[in-house]
Amino acid sequence: MDWWIWILLGLLLCLAELTTPGGFYILFFGVGAVIVGILVGFRAAGPAWFQFILFSAISVLCLWLFREKLLQLTRGRPSVTGAIPPRAIGAATAVAGAGFIASSFLLNPLCGILSFVALAL
Repeated sequence: MDWWIWILLGLLLCLAELTTPGGFYILFFGVGAVIVGILVGFRAAGPAWFQFILFSAISVLCLWLFREKLLQLTRGRPSVTGAIPPRAIGAATAVAGAGFIASSFLLNPLCGILSFVALAL
């Protein structure tokens, strides 16, 4: 496969991790895809079948080496609001005025910041 496909797949997987309340699984597959994309760009990854094997091996290795450390880093921090647990995702709907509806708020599990999403009507 082309290098840019691997990079795009890796970025999409990392974005998918931001939308899930899980415990950092998809992130490492995104990192594996980006690493394979970089290797393909330097023509160091070989044929497509070997790229998939390399993607699987790198992803599982990163998951095995770094997931527990990342969980320890994120679980030790206090909640931003104090009322919402650090890994909670809320779904509240309220009118914010002038044609905007506040559709939901979510606590970003990677950065630990409260994001407020507003959709235009």
